[in-house]
Amino acid sequence: MVQIEGASEVEGKAGGKAHLTMRDAVEIVEEGFTVKTLENAHLLIIEMAKQ
Repeated sequence: MVQIEGASEVEGKAGGKAHLTMRDAVEIVEEGFTVKTLENAHLLIIEMAKQ
């Protein structure tokens, strides 16, 4: 997932947490997650095939 602009917090179901700002990215593998936007945010989520 790529934070194109703005800021947000991403929390994984396994307990991991990340604070993203403009041009940051995070890899989320095989778990649910929640996104809390902290200001106007545009996100790009890329789903890839499991190998």
